[in-house]
Amino acid sequence: MNNYRDAQESGDSSLSGDGVADHRARRRPSLFTWVLLVTGILIGWWIWTDPSALMTLQGHRMVVLPGLSGPSIPSVLSDEPPTPWSRYTEGEVHRLAVLLTDPRSNWLELVHGLKAKGIPFVLTDQPERALRHQVILVYPILSGKVFSREVIQRLAAHPRQGGTLIVCGPIGGGLEEVFGIQEASESRTPSTLLFHGEPWLLQGGAPDRHWTIPLRHPAGADPPIGVTRYRSSSATTLASYEDGLAGIVQRPIGPGWAMAVGVDIGYLLWRGHTLRAEGFSGSFNNRFTPATDGLLLLLEAVYRRGEPWAVTLDPTPDGRTMTVLLTHDVDAQTSMRNALTFAQEEQARGVRGTFFIQTKYVRDFNDEVFLTDQWIADMKTLAAMGMEIGSHTVAHSKVFDQFPMGTGTEQYPEYRPIVTGRLSARGATMLGELRVSKFLLETLAPRVTVRSFRAGELAYPLGLPQALVATGYHYNSTATANTALTHLPYRLMKDRMDTVEVDQYEFPVAVEDEDPPPLGERLPDALKLAEQMSRYGGVLTVLIHPNILDHKLRFEVGLIEALNATAWIGALDEFGAWWKGRDHVEVDVVETQEGAHLRLTAREAVSGLTVLLPSSCTVKELDKGPEMRRAPRPWASTVMVVSLAADSEQMIPLDGCRQVGRREV
Repeated sequence: MNNYRDAQESGDSSLSGDGVADHRARRRPSLFTWVLLVTGILIGWWIWTDPSALMTLQGHRMVVLPGLSGPSIPSVLSDEPPTPWSRYTEGEVHRLAVLLTDPRSNWLELVHGLKAKGIPFVLTDQPERALRHQVILVYPILSGKVFSREVIQRLAAHPRQGGTLIVCGPIGGGLEEVFGIQEASESRTPSTLLFHGEPWLLQGGAPDRHWTIPLRHPAGADPPIGVTRYRSSSATTLASYEDGLAGIVQRPIGPGWAMAVGVDIGYLLWRGHTLRAEGFSGSFNNRFTPATDGLLLLLEAVYRRGEPWAVTLDPTPDGRTMTVLLTHDVDAQTSMRNALTFAQEEQARGVRGTFFIQTKYVRDFNDEVFLTDQWIADMKTLAAMGMEIGSHTVAHSKVFDQFPMGTGTEQYPEYRPIVTGRLSARGATMLGELRVSKFLLETLAPRVTVRSFRAGELAYPLGLPQALVATGYHYNSTATANTALTHLPYRLMKDRMDTVEVDQYEFPVAVEDEDPPPLGERLPDALKLAEQMSRYGGVLTVLIHPNILDHKLRFEVGLIEALNATAWIGALDEFGAWWKGRDHVEVDVVETQEGAHLRLTAREAVSGLTVLLPSSCTVKELDKGPEMRRAPRPWASTVMVVSLAADSEQMIPLDGCRQVGRREV
């Protein structure tokens, strides 16, 4: 049985009166008073020292397990300097070249977006190096203020020599004719960017013919995105704002292309990834909002069109079309027992799920304590079934995002967070919620290592990324996809700012069960969302509270059975490890006397890496080569499914690639 102890926090008290001394107050205490006083002292001493009693903190009951205390090792926040752009300068000439013209820009989020989409790239501030690449993205601006006239003329000549030149924002230096525009003007009034359904973009993975990128909150609650509007002369408009002016234009020049994008892609990625675009999509969840994914798809399509050796990494393992992450928030009294039923259904269908478990050991405004003998036994059963155990905090407070960071020395049972109201709590810290919940889960369920976290109420503190690193987590799933403006995972930044990347990844929630109608009635909508994501390998992270079974269980079973044949379905820890390994794979095509070779370099082990080849490429027969499969994307005819060991390099012979020019599109 669990052991409890009783205690009562003593509050301040005072006597009131009219200042007249009461002679009764000077009487000597009676024997009865002395007996009460001694008895109170003995009871208080027993309550404080006996771990088998029930603790009450101003009426809040607390479970204390005898002999259990920890974690003993402090959690230390790292103080890393800003990430240098020189970290991303290595690579061969067949990568996308990002010509960086302002290191104060949001280049780091652009980097994270390119890596999420699997586009190999190099950063450089040297035009000479960029011009050795077929496809160049000048970021964040191209004008006479950053380059000499001679450099601008050399860049302008790149399309005429068969290359592709992409610029973001205003166009200066007399380059209007190159991009086929009359003029470019800056504005903050547009609210949407609408693509026109170009066939080659649809073939390149566009989710539908007319997908829209939101640029501001419909009610103007957040600062709008500054954009550039173009008046076309000879360019083709690929996307326009609601006022009809062009937002993305392209012009064929000889065998090459010139393209202007009126949205700062890095800045929009930063607004989404740091959750500073809340409300842009009109819904925080349960709706398809490609947003930044659409711009990354555009860059990938342009890169593939302009670079004959364009090899990219697909966002999905094992050559599958998309990923489905089954996650459950166990944060109600009935949830743990119901979680076993969800786990049984998943196990019967050969998939794993993630169960984010709240380690609630204090009764408070929210609920009763969860830490009972049955609760512990059920959690052990979940783990024994192969399910992932993740943390869902201790207190599950709506104001978790307002908690102080804490000391990093918080320990159970001294750490006593109490939710006192819907928007109030006391005795709680961010590090305390992270480290104590992780300690309890790993201690009470032997052989469990907690790697994944989701905050209660999806409250997201600014300091959460570095706090997760300090407390030993690897993967976070607290953001929602429509707020992050992406259906792809991404790397996190310290303090949710723009200068320091941390070793932590976000997996946004795409579907949750609290919005009406009931989840069981939303299976067709979820399958439609999955179909749209499958165009480019999006990740459908599903959040289900197992407080009831009924329609929620029917929804999950129906989702698994509908998608199991084509999608990768599983738990966050497994997919997170794959994603992290993929994030550290370097992709290059190198040409030697023996022919062209694909070089894959891995820092961490990764299995089932999906490599997309150009549509004109084949792979030479090898005795021990990669597994070949039909491509899940329309723009590639063949994929390789490769497994790489940590700190390894693999060279794969290629054959048959040809230049894909505009006349073939």
